[in-house]
Amino acid sequence: MAISEACKYEIEESVDKACEEQSISKTEAFEALEKFYNSIGVPIKFSTIKRKYYRAKEEKVTNVTPNKTEEISTTSANLNNLEKPIEHDHGGRREGAGRKPTPRPTLSEKEKIIDAEFQDGFNLLFRAIKNAKHSKWTLTSKEAALKHIEILYNVITIT
Repeated sequence: MAISEACKYEIEESVDKACEEQSISKTEAFEALEKFYNSIGVPIKFSTIKRKYYRAKEEKVTNVTPNKTEEISTTSANLNNLEKPIEHDHGGRREGAGRKPTPRPTLSEKEKIIDAEFQDGFNLLFRAIKNAKHSKWTLTSKEAALKHIEILYNVITIT
């Protein structure tokens, strides 16, 4: 049995014993165990203690222990009493990695027609908005920018 396996069961026993005898919560037991290990020169984090504790509990619940299988009667009450730590998957590909970008809607022939002067004005306005956002709207008010966009919208739609 590896040292980490032995440590896992030692942590489980220590936490369960502290919870029973001292009437403290598991969190308080984890914190006390962390302080104890750090005081004797074993750098171990709270999250590591918690993870090892729940892994040992999980092995008992699923009837698997290192190098042997034991039959343990498990009830739904036993399974519901266990607090599961939050599992984080940091390995492998990120969700959504490698996906193709969503295609932009295609423009009709009428929508493709645009005057060069109008396109230049749009590009300048677009760059000004991006710069204002980048500077967190310190030089230009967001509300004022929206009001000017609304005026342009009204000029185009109301004839």
